[in-house]
Amino acid sequence: MLYISYVGTSHYETAPLEAFRAWSLDLAFLAVPSEGVHWIPDALGWSSARSEERFFGDRSVWRTTFAAPLVLGALWAWWRMRRSTVLATGLLAALLLGFYMALGPSLKIQATRPPGDQTGKAMAAEHALAPTGSAGLSSRVPGLRDMRAAYRWLALTVFSAWLLLMLWLSAGQRAALLLAAAVGLLNLPHIAQKWNEDAHNREMFLRIDADLVQDLRRFLGRGERVAFLPYGNDVLVNYLAARLGLVSYNIGGDKNLAEARRHWPETLRQIPMASMEEGFPAQALLLLARGEADALVLPYIDLLWAAHRWPGPTVFKESLRPVVAAMRKTNLVSVTERDHYALIRLDAAARAAGAVELEAAVLRHRAAGAVELEAAVLRHLCAPPICLRRDRFASPGSPAALAPGQFRVRVYGAGVSNGQGRVEALSAQSGFRHASIALLARPGGGESSLLAEGYLNLPHRVEDLELRVSPGEGDMLRVDGYEVLPRPRPAAKVP
Repeated sequence: MLYISYVGTSHYETAPLEAFRAWSLDLAFLAVPSEGVHWIPDALGWSSARSEERFFGDRSVWRTTFAAPLVLGALWAWWRMRRSTVLATGLLAALLLGFYMALGPSLKIQATRPPGDQTGKAMAAEHALAPTGSAGLSSRVPGLRDMRAAYRWLALTVFSAWLLLMLWLSAGQRAALLLAAAVGLLNLPHIAQKWNEDAHNREMFLRIDADLVQDLRRFLGRGERVAFLPYGNDVLVNYLAARLGLVSYNIGGDKNLAEARRHWPETLRQIPMASMEEGFPAQALLLLARGEADALVLPYIDLLWAAHRWPGPTVFKESLRPVVAAMRKTNLVSVTERDHYALIRLDAAARAAGAVELEAAVLRHRAAGAVELEAAVLRHLCAPPICLRRDRFASPGSPAALAPGQFRVRVYGAGVSNGQGRVEALSAQSGFRHASIALLARPGGGESSLLAEGYLNLPHRVEDLELRVSPGEGDMLRVDGYEVLPRPRPAAKVP
């Protein structure tokens, strides 16, 4: 209940139990440190070499879970303090809970990946010793089922263990002081190596500032709304947006992204994650045309991994090149290409045209033959949510939210119509009819053209507008898409 009240949802996209099992605590990792992490165990030859080629999960699972000295010391501290304070037993309970949940659905001791396993992203139950009984908690209980990397529960164990040790130390026991010192020494990193790593990390920050932040600052102003596309788990944007003072739709962290998407405009939500489908350039341009973004940044670098290691390779430059070319050929935008990204803005003439006229200009490219722009990337410049392609019309789309005003409605398609059918503009939940537009009579033909055109007057905001096409008797129609645009204002008369 606390989790739901704080996060605002009972669950995000859940991972299978095989993922919980792969990223759970292996008791061998708890007892034996990984090579290259702790100074004294390495010097004494106590450490074990581990890699992702052999073990499930990733390096964070075995590099962060050596805690046996601290846990054993905490158990000894509890034994000495159990009668003097009830707090000791409460901390022990928290320690055991964290330890149990860190084990995940199955008990593992030196569990290794089977031959031929190339991913390590999932671990079947037969590769573990026995079930722990927590599978039901990890698959059903809100909050718990969102902790895919089960080993992170060990943080609760370590925190509780350290508090137990400090509780004993506060009693003035010399043994507690010696035990705390021993635990600290065993957990010391390689001093010189740690210094060099931290210095290298600081140098990467300085290079990010010099190579990327300062470069972006030349073209983006504080407070501008910027979309980095295609979007993903964009960890680096957390830093860039803060340093540049931007308002960005992007964010790092999968649960952060899921929460952010709930508040995005429909235009952006229609763009698939980490994907450049054939309609991607048009959808991106609509963000600018509708005033939902001041600028688009198409990064050539991976915004997740570039935050871990800089300079990041320009892995997306070649795949984005045709997208940038398609946008440039529209003559609606100005394109600035840099080493690590391309920046897209509306050009001065397009901005002067106004949002309504510009949006209509984007859509007119459909009739002009957008195939010429880039056939492999862009079939139709008219894109969802303004226009639906034929392959998307069969399944119900998301209802549209419209502000008060007058709108022009057009429906496109092909086939035979006797002119008796209707296009209804309805509120999805209440069924209230806002407009009814007659289908045009047409003798037939396979070429897509106008099926219906009319006007929609909304005196108040509608959150769930739907268009429903009801053919007349004998009609045979294919619906290709639709437009709902603000009604153009009549031209002013010159006196």
